[in-house]
Amino acid sequence: MDFTAIDFETANGKRTSACSLGIAVIKNSMVVETRTWIIKPQPFEVNYFNSLINGFTEDSLIDKPSFRDCWDEIEPYIKNCLIVAHNAAFDISVLTSTLNYYDIECPSFNFLCTYQASKKIFNGLLNYRLDTIATSLGMHFNHHDAEEDAIAAANILIHMVNVKKCDCVEDFSKSINLRIGRTYPSYFTSCIYIKGDPNIHIEKQKNMPLSERIITEKTSFDEDNDFYERTVAITGALNGMSRSHAYQMVADLGGHPEDRITMHTDYLVVGVQDYRLLNGHDLSSKMRKAMEYANRGTGIQIISEEDFYKLIGGIQND
Repeated sequence: MDFTAIDFETANGKRTSACSLGIAVIKNSMVVETRTWIIKPQPFEVNYFNSLINGFTEDSLIDKPSFRDCWDEIEPYIKNCLIVAHNAAFDISVLTSTLNYYDIECPSFNFLCTYQASKKIFNGLLNYRLDTIATSLGMHFNHHDAEEDAIAAANILIHMVNVKKCDCVEDFSKSINLRIGRTYPSYFTSCIYIKGDPNIHIEKQKNMPLSERIITEKTSFDEDNDFYERTVAITGALNGMSRSHAYQMVADLGGHPEDRITMHTDYLVVGVQDYRLLNGHDLSSKMRKAMEYANRGTGIQIISEEDFYKLIGGIQND
């Protein structure tokens, strides 16, 4: 069984802000090579919350090579290979967005998400985050070190394939009805369950939340924007627009507004906090939950109101 496991760490809310890439090359179900690249992110901004998670600072990244400078070394490990990542939607999005930023054609390759696959293999766990699964298997590693995360994801996949008594990753994915993802020069198809994921349930409430009242009239979207097919929540009051307006803009970009923070939230936009509503806490409940999930490696990005406006291309008034 041969594949390459990868893991990206980012410096801020932009998918182009890769600051570290770790890989683990697997041959005959054994780790035969590992590599790490420390990268100067674009834009060159280190978000406070990202720094808390992965330890990178502007000082530690200022003199590092750009992703373009590293690409010639990285490409042979990616092109025409089977790529594996935990929460692959995040890592593949970082890769494709960064390549697009530098106007580099994305190579074609298949990929599999160990986060998605683990839902069909592991029972009795609190969650399916990388460190939880690794700990259950007796692995010890430095979480959010890109190379060590890649090795952990590789060993988790090897374990799952063995549990299902399959000879290769392709047979394993078929055995659990998980479609392998695929990248193309201009887009990629996701690694998803063919018959849907039975672990995800949506509970309807009597009083419909604000996010569920938002309906877009658009029928087509720019799939290259940062919020396309991403789930976005907001905490606090925005200075530039109402929350309903912000949610409408997310929906009109093909995104999914959400009032709660869940394991599947991609962005939390942080507005002005009313400290009278924090019940003695320093941070809002959404912020605390988002930081918890960020530490679990779900890929959630905590961004400022200013970053939100940058991602949507500036404030658009009614």
